Amino acid sequence: MRTLAGLLLAALAGRLLAGFAAFGGLAGRLHAGLAGFSLAALPGFLLAALAGALAARGAVAQALRDFPVIVYRQAYSGREAPESLLAPFGGVHVRGDEAADWVLARGLDFYVEHSAGRNDLHLDRDRADEAARWRGFLDTHDARFLVRQPCLTEPETRARLFRTLDASLAARGGRYGLGYSLGDEVSPTAGGGPDDVCVSPTCREAWRRWLAARGKLARARELGFDDLAAVTTDAALEAVDDGALEARQGDARELLEFWLLRRAFHHQVVLDLLRELATRVRAARPGAPVGLMGLSGETAFGNVATERVLGFLDFVECYRTFDASEHAFTLRGPRQSIYATVFPSARAPDAWAWATAEHFLRGGDGTVVWCDRELERSTALFESLARSTALVRRLRAELGEFRPTPRGVAILRSSDNLAWGWLRDAEDDGASWPKRMASWQADHGRVELAARAWLELCEDVGVMPGVLPLDAVDSGTVARFPCLVATELALCDDADLERLGRYLAAGGRLIVDGEFATFDASARPRPAETRAAWTAAGGGRVLAAPSGMANYLALRREETRAALLGMLAVAGIERAPLVPSATGFAGPWLVAWVDDGRKDGGGARTCVALPTFRGVGREAGLGSRAPAPELATLVVDATARDGATLEWLHPPLDARGARTLSAGEPLVVRLTPRAQ
Repeated sequence: MRTLAGLLLAALAGRLLAGFAAFGGLAGRLHAGLAGFSLAALPGFLLAALAGALAARGAVAQALRDFPVIVYRQAYSGREAPESLLAPFGGVHVRGDEAADWVLARGLDFYVEHSAGRNDLHLDRDRADEAARWRGFLDTHDARFLVRQPCLTEPETRARLFRTLDASLAARGGRYGLGYSLGDEVSPTAGGGPDDVCVSPTCREAWRRWLAARGKLARARELGFDDLAAVTTDAALEAVDDGALEARQGDARELLEFWLLRRAFHHQVVLDLLRELATRVRAARPGAPVGLMGLSGETAFGNVATERVLGFLDFVECYRTFDASEHAFTLRGPRQSIYATVFPSARAPDAWAWATAEHFLRGGDGTVVWCDRELERSTALFESLARSTALVRRLRAELGEFRPTPRGVAILRSSDNLAWGWLRDAEDDGASWPKRMASWQADHGRVELAARAWLELCEDVGVMPGVLPLDAVDSGTVARFPCLVATELALCDDADLERLGRYLAAGGRLIVDGEFATFDASARPRPAETRAAWTAAGGGRVLAAPSGMANYLALRREETRAALLGMLAVAGIERAPLVPSATGFAGPWLVAWVDDGRKDGGGARTCVALPTFRGVGREAGLGSRAPAPELATLVVDATARDGATLEWLHPPLDARGARTLSAGEPLVVRLTPRAQ
């Protein structure tokens, strides 16, 4: 086993190699790291001297790094962390107003966290006042406990956010490193959990304005739903409690419509605020990357929908929960960066390395490590992550840009259906529905589990699936995603069906799993004959899900995979060109690949593969049923589906002539077509 000193040297060498491979971006990265200065006024020799001085201090300049790894400071919050702790990784977070002189002096990577402040945008369920408020509502269901503290529509809260952001922008002489994060785990509710906040006076007025802008205020007044306090989850659950939604009449149906609208309203309050904060950053610091950390997937009550923030952000950082990262990789632009938080597992130190390798495989741009305390507690964790970091940086330097693109199959997603699925799941909860937390829902929710089953099924058969918003589908979608999956899309408006119809007419195929178009977007029942006519108009391109989907995550039947493969073959969807294997390992592999860009499709391909051990990936998220990771070192091999020549990049041959893949590491090959 390598010594710690050897690991540090290997990590440093890997970072230097990665840096020189990306040297063309030097000026731009230096500009990002030194935004407070005018580089145009610096002579070339002075710029070179500055970079040389930083390297001479024993640190690699930020401009020469690739794949930033940020060690989150818990034990060293607000103070300098030891150089030995950070050397293999090279990055830390800094608080918005933190001077961070030692970070700048050592040339570390950094991002500015909670640039607009923490407590306003991130509710903590363990905070005394928040816990008391939530407990008060759980015990009484009294609306007086449904005022968010602080309320995001109150002028005082907004003014405080802007003051805090301005202080962050002024700190460190304007230097911002990798960029400004507006917040972490931002949500209208604590942890995205079920909570009917906020019914403050300013939110009630904002609700009326929001309804008026959509032409719904007059009807809301007639029904008494212009008051937020009247649009409650208690009442919505009563409206669905008897299980006969199709027979519901009058106020019950209207209530469900406005309950769904209320979900959208609270989400929009957060989105509008984030957009305004991002605009303020760019006005003060042109060119500074702006992002958001801690995205874990939208829930029925909170968090932030990844697809809704990508339009105005430069980077996001996602947890491996629900479909936040899949959304980001599907929809990101060429200049947007995606980071991931990697969490430790003392039971399996190499699971940290596997998470780093998975993010690299998907085309990720860096990681945030939780946290310095864990690194100090466990030498095994430290060494595992150091090895993985050095390996990923070396591979990125050798491969160049590796940004695989999800394509072929996409799972459709809808905020309304996410909320509707929660409501149906909570029918039997009674007054305890506020206890149905986001982590529980991720493990048990019909929408969440169905989406995860489809993502993993597609990966198991060698497809790189995406996640696509329902309202983004049109005829042009078929070029990238010839097959879409409608899983638990009970609510579909006429406009949704029209978009899907255009997609089908363009040659796409739609696999339907679970409820589909049973109601319109206002929760009004749609006649069965209407649904049947729409399906018939699809000309045989609307397909039933393969058998076994309901329990695929538990059983992973080969029959289910074979059925899907038949559908994909008819649609002409490409599978992974590499078939990896390992002695004594029968599980599926996660495979991603990129082409060299030749238009005739006859060029080389780079493939990265990971064995999908139990307890890693989506199974290791923040949910309540995460199993203990089970990783192993494997003797591996691989073949190309089309007979292409393999060039092995990792792992190398060992002394026995075998290729041994250490637990948590990726298999990497380049495929070159055989001469005809």
